[in-house]
Amino acid sequence: MRKAPDPTLISDTAGFLKALRHQHVWIGYPTPGEMERMSGPGVLPRTTTRRIIDGDALPVDPQQAVAFLKACYVMDETELGLWLAAAVRSFRNDPTRSKNIGKWVKTHQVMIQETESKDLATVTTLHSKEENKAA
Repeated sequence: MRKAPDPTLISDTAGFLKALRHQHVWIGYPTPGEMERMSGPGVLPRTTTRRIIDGDALPVDPQQAVAFLKACYVMDETELGLWLAAAVRSFRNDPTRSKNIGKWVKTHQVMIQETESKDLATVTTLHSKEENKAA
């Protein structure tokens, strides 16, 4: 695989799981134990990680999905937001997953708000620096 998976192309749960697995391959196959250590105790158990890597299970909640992605070096909040949007799209159309869609939607919305707040703070800081230079 030459490029990282593009979460904007994901539309169903099979595609979401496949993209998670491709992300794991793309960054070099960290072991489930390494991924568990990167995520902290209890967040991403190595058994769950192994099941995701093997294609046998999806993350049970958005926190687990984010932990898996961060352990696969997806650190940028904007990119994580794209992955959560993909999960929401995928799970919304899956009868077994759609009943828990609320927590996925909420986590995605919070991430978007945090990203926008940071972007606004950066722009404000840059604008203040430019004003100070001009003065």
